[in-house]
Amino acid sequence: MSGGKRQEGKGLKQLLTSLFLGEEPDYRPYYIFGVTLLLYIGVVAFFPAYGQLALSKLVFILKALVWPFVFIFVLMWLIDFFVEPRQLAQAFKVMHGWKLWLLSILGGIISTGPIYMWYPLLARLRDEAGLRMGYIAAFLYARAVKIPLFPLLIFYFGWAYSLALTAALVVFAFLEGVVIEWLVPETAEESTS
Repeated sequence: MSGGKRQEGKGLKQLLTSLFLGEEPDYRPYYIFGVTLLLYIGVVAFFPAYGQLALSKLVFILKALVWPFVFIFVLMWLIDFFVEPRQLAQAFKVMHGWKLWLLSILGGIISTGPIYMWYPLLARLRDEAGLRMGYIAAFLYARAVKIPLFPLLIFYFGWAYSLALTAALVVFAFLEGVVIEWLVPETAEESTS
């Protein structure tokens, strides 16, 4: 990293770490939080009707989102606990046909973290296991289905729209893979070299 001070973390972890190590913490996020909190306190103090309305809407939103968030949290925990990238790579190596399409799409849906972290694994699967570009495209397109954001999608747009959108993203992930297979044909010499 060239110049400047390297920042390891943000938020409460960074604040506590810097306080214990005697460094000067970055208070900017806390200034924003403090100003927002003061604005809310001001609204409640000077305009009690609006404050009451805002608090009732907050409680309504939290009640509506609590069970979807619990479901998504448990689902993500189970996926992180039971599915490792190496297991996914082994599954890609042994599957063929429609099972491989299904695994590509499901793998894209359950994959978490920044997308660039998956590029080396996908490249290795392409090189070592002969995974074709269509499957990689389906995997990457299916990442548009964001499981952690699903409760908010349901809250704002309802179940019908959320399920229809998710189904459309899955179908288009498959179609994207088929189109990439057609646009980037791979011969036997390319996949073995």
